[in-house]
Amino acid sequence: MPFYRMPTSNEMDVISIYLNDLRRIFAVWSSKYEDEYDLLWFAYYEGCQEQIMADAAPYVVGNSLVKSFGFHWVMVQSDSTWHHGVSNSILPEPIDLLTLEDGDWYRPEPNDEPPEPGEATLDSRDVIILVVKWKQIKGCQAPIPKGSYSQLEEQVAHAQIFGNPEAI
Repeated sequence: MPFYRMPTSNEMDVISIYLNDLRRIFAVWSSKYEDEYDLLWFAYYEGCQEQIMADAAPYVVGNSLVKSFGFHWVMVQSDSTWHHGVSNSILPEPIDLLTLEDGDWYRPEPNDEPPEPGEATLDSRDVIILVVKWKQIKGCQAPIPKGSYSQLEEQVAHAQIFGNPEAI
């Protein structure tokens, strides 16, 4: 299990800087989107390719998970450095947000085109949310199903309908 701790106020300021930079660069759409996650998705949809999109993506995902899905900000130790991460009591360990771009949380569909930089990080948010739902239904110790996002989504929907027969 990785070592983690609560972020300092300076480390929390880093998050705000990225989110504010994203809003400043995409100010023309900023008022239409309350959540930076939606703003960033719209920028990708519009074909934008600003470097801030990839740089801010981990913080955008973390902020969305914290604001709307019961996660908490943490700092995760990776080798000798600290990375921003999020934790949720139902998950066995915190998530290092810098690993989302090419880690196990990204679940592309078989025919997906390669993502733009930062786009896989955004996709990872929905997988994380599904895994939390899965564990809420099946229990904290339940292994996480493999497969693409749509396969995971189907398994979660099935579990929501039929519950956890093993617990009966």
